Amino acid sequence: MKKKVFIAIPGARRDNAYARHEADLAMQMLSRTGHQPVNPFDNDSGPGATEADRVADHLRMALDCQMVYLLPGWGADFGCSVIFHAVREWNATHPEQLISLRYGRQQE
Repeated sequence: MKKKVFIAIPGARRDNAYARHEADLAMQMLSRTGHQPVNPFDNDSGPGATEADRVADHLRMALDCQMVYLLPGWGADFGCSVIFHAVREWNATHPEQLISLRYGRQQE
C-alpha cells in the first residue's frame, strides 16, 4: 500500500509559478519512491476563501495522510508552520496513528 504524503509548500496559498514548480518536482520524486503525493494546489478552497480557510483545508489534507513532506522554507511560512506543529501535537496524542515528517532539500 502506498503512503499518502502531503506536500507542505511555502507560498502554496499564493498562485505562483515557482511554488507550483516545486510541488511538481516533489510529486515526481515521491511518486518515483512509491508514495501517493497529495498536492495542496489540487485543492481549491473556493473563490471567497480566506487564508484561514486555505490553511484549515490544507491541515485537513495533511492529517488524512501518513506523511508530511516539508519543502525548504516551510519554517517561515504560516501555513506550513501550523501543519508542522499540528502534526507534532497529533503524534503526541495519537501514537497509534503516527504521521511522519520529512524534510525536503532545496531543488537545484
